Amino acid sequence: MNQNFYEAVVDNPIIAAVKNMEDVTECCKHDDIRVIFILFGDVCSIDRIVKRVKGAGKVAMVHVDLISGLSPKEISVEYLKEHTEADGIISTKPSLIKKAKELGHTVLLDPVGAGASTLRTKTALSLLEEIPFDVVRGNISEIKTISKKQGTTKGVDADCLDTVTKHNLSESVAFAKSFAIEVLPVPRVPQKR
Repeated sequence: MNQNFYEAVVDNPIIAAVKNMEDVTECCKHDDIRVIFILFGDVCSIDRIVKRVKGAGKVAMVHVDLISGLSPKEISVEYLKEHTEADGIISTKPSLIKKAKELGHTVLLDPVGAGASTLRTKTALSLLEEIPFDVVRGNISEIKTISKKQGTTKGVDADCLDTVTKHNLSESVAFAKSFAIEVLPVPRVPQKR
């Protein structure tokens, strides 16, 4: 896993997701945002978008499936590696994720809608078994679904029964930590100075 990504998330777990240049500009102004998920762009602009994010000292993760003009083929990941400074990718396509791992990118699974349908749940579980993701990002219901192999979420929003409150915060944090230990590879822990 990219050590910069890991250190940035450990230091401050706020991750911004941007869908336009105005969002990029705003997020780059904030010191507390260290990681930016880029959810827009095209083959002609993605290098400039990533350069803007990196120029602000941020970690840039590109959602390759959302970049216009890039095909769902491995060459798209190679293009991002050679023509941008992206730290990693987000994708739903196993072949792209595998290629990104091969090239040393950080890879992230976002199990959107896991628990909302059998297909989405099985797909997320299959991907987790097949690919060593560096990060799993999802709402609490999606994470519970893939952890327990079943879920009750309706659509892509967290189930109201899974709401994290001050009364169950400790339990929710313990659950998330145990899931991370069980599912994700063990990163090198950076030493705090």
